Amino acid sequence: MAKVSNVWNTIENHEKSGKSGAYVPVARESDLLIALNNYKPGYKNEFHHHNGTSQSFLVLKGELTLRTRPGVDQPITVHKVKEGECAVMAMGEYYQLENETSEPLVLYQAKQPTDLVQIHGKEAVHTREYFGDRI
Repeated sequence: MAKVSNVWNTIENHEKSGKSGAYVPVARESDLLIALNNYKPGYKNEFHHHNGTSQSFLVLKGELTLRTRPGVDQPITVHKVKEGECAVMAMGEYYQLENETSEPLVLYQAKQPTDLVQIHGKEAVHTREYFGDRI
């Protein structure tokens, strides 16, 4: 049976609940994970990728500074992704997300669920270890 969610209500309910973290789960099946990333100004994560899956982000609100590198020693490419634009990173491509603006950034993400996160220059870690209680 189809599951229907309103992303704006999901964000509002998450904020009202007092839960910390920018990751807001929307739906999960064995082969698909959908979530929202709600980043405050100044947010920046580490270069990483999720083992065994590609990754996509659709900017719903704000502007995303996305840095990508296809491999460990490859050059970094910087992308400015605006509202209504989507970015897709290939399986194994490292990426870094940053909100360099003074406004909130809301991303809609979709990917295949995976248990491991590969942080650039470090050992792979379990998703729960990397994200903690945010997932």
